[in-house]
Amino acid sequence: MFMDYQLCECKSGLRMIGVPMSGVKSVTMLAMVHVGSRYEESKISGISHFLEHFLLNGTKKWPSAMAISQAIDGVGGTHNAFTGKDYTGYYIKLASDKLELAVDMVSDWLLEPLLPESEMSKEKGVILEEINMYEDDPKRYIYDVFDRLVYGDSSLGRDVIGTRETVSKLKRMDLLKYLQQWYGVGNMVVGIAGDASKLKTKSEKLKTMIEEYFSKGEKRVDDWVKRRKGGLGVKKQNSTRLKVIDKKIEGVHFHLGFPSFKRKHKDKYALRVLATILGGNSSARLFREIREKRGWAYYAYSSVDAYDETGAIYALEGVRQDKAQEAVKVTLKQFEQVAGEGKGKVTSEEVERAKEYLKGKLALFLEDSGDLAQFYLRRLMLYDEIKTPEEIFKELDQVSREDVVRVAKKLFVPEKANLAIIGKVNKKKLNKLLR
Repeated sequence: MFMDYQLCECKSGLRMIGVPMSGVKSVTMLAMVHVGSRYEESKISGISHFLEHFLLNGTKKWPSAMAISQAIDGVGGTHNAFTGKDYTGYYIKLASDKLELAVDMVSDWLLEPLLPESEMSKEKGVILEEINMYEDDPKRYIYDVFDRLVYGDSSLGRDVIGTRETVSKLKRMDLLKYLQQWYGVGNMVVGIAGDASKLKTKSEKLKTMIEEYFSKGEKRVDDWVKRRKGGLGVKKQNSTRLKVIDKKIEGVHFHLGFPSFKRKHKDKYALRVLATILGGNSSARLFREIREKRGWAYYAYSSVDAYDETGAIYALEGVRQDKAQEAVKVTLKQFEQVAGEGKGKVTSEEVERAKEYLKGKLALFLEDSGDLAQFYLRRLMLYDEIKTPEEIFKELDQVSREDVVRVAKKLFVPEKANLAIIGKVNKKKLNKLLR
């Protein structure tokens, strides 16, 4: 499965990867820049996301957002961009015979944007409304509340989108400086996935095309790695933390979790298996206990976040207002049980089901060329290595029941619990539960 990829480094330092897919006539061209909200100074919080929006407002070749949209719409393609804490991505998906248009345009976005002063105010308005939209959606907003609770005043604890104050104060000069600081080709990776006839391995044609269009970027020797490691520390947690957003809404949304492993930790696969057992799907423990057995919630799952030096594993639930406290109690009990050897202990059968679920989910995910391109580029950029799905499956297969329980015991320490919650709840009772 997707073993036959082409990885190479251009003269400029830009790394690129091509991943052929049989039976499709489309391609996704994706470029990712190794910068996101966690590398921002607090006074310009949200600038990575703002720049992601703004680069698509016009380039030298396509001088407006409308010109860009018309060019892509004219060939039946789609385009978009996204910002995370570690990276920013830009992509176009279209018919494979139009691949060169995608390479040309994405390289223009990143290397020859106009950044029109006249559009600054309008784009600020768009993003300020986006902030309002997120805050009005408790299921989405709870992620930001939880991150601030777990990661504190570090850059990881800030919202990717920034704040109303920081976004409102951004100037064009800030964008130009940030672009110069981070958007060098040596800090980018490029991936193309799709039509196998266009992405033959060991072919120089694809590399030559990428080199040609990305050569307009300056070849700089900035120490990206050193710069990314500056001032990113997360304080060690020694006691429980609770954050309540008192808001009148239908129901209650909460995240309950614990600090976890960094991205490259040796137990990263055991952690994923543990999270799957807890709440990775609709047959997992949390969904079964909170929704199916008691009928308290619409959703009850678990998830894992991992960064260079830290991470978190957490339950995420949307429950009835009158059952919020009991749902927290039951969830804490589930964390306790998977870390023990008594009633409710993890079974070997659960571990095997979780591993097969993770393998099947990844296989389905990689059926889309955009997801496939992002899978390989994330590995290349964040891990500085490529592992194929088959290699990941082998590592998952090595996870044992003992590994899962050992990880649960290490992480689920009561005094390190974090509870972020939105809704009308009794804060004193929740505090008592956590202690």
